[in-house]
Amino acid sequence: MIGSWFFYSRTALGLQCRAMGENPYAADTLGLRVRCYRFTNVLITGAIAGIAGAYLSIATASSFVEGISAEKGYAAFAIIILGKYHPIGAFLGCLLYGFADALQLNLQAFGINIPYQFMLMLPYIFTLIVMFLTGSGNKPEGHGVFFKKGAQLG
Repeated sequence: MIGSWFFYSRTALGLQCRAMGENPYAADTLGLRVRCYRFTNVLITGAIAGIAGAYLSIATASSFVEGISAEKGYAAFAIIILGKYHPIGAFLGCLLYGFADALQLNLQAFGINIPYQFMLMLPYIFTLIVMFLTGSGNKPEGHGVFFKKGAQLG
């Protein structure tokens, strides 16, 4: 978390990567190769996601089990929005999600007379409640926008 915050806010390469999401057309006017940066960033994040999946199946369960991620990708996306697209906010959102996940496991272990499916919903409910209370923040202007050289945002 500290490393990603430092990279994206204190290094030239990190600021250039951020510019690709904030306003790719402004980055293009600076002479940066937007498509190359975006493609490289997608490859790097895909590799990181692959490593995370391998860690999840090998280190935590010692084998692959169908449904092992249990829709955690949607939770990760919600946590990024919850953190208002900032590494420290996302870190705090992950702590909240982890706390709620550990809480539901402990509540199931205590033998509370509630169906376990409701306990499994607890981390997602916590995340949604906090997201509605804090708001979604402003997403980067170039988020999800296809880059076409010579065009403009808006």
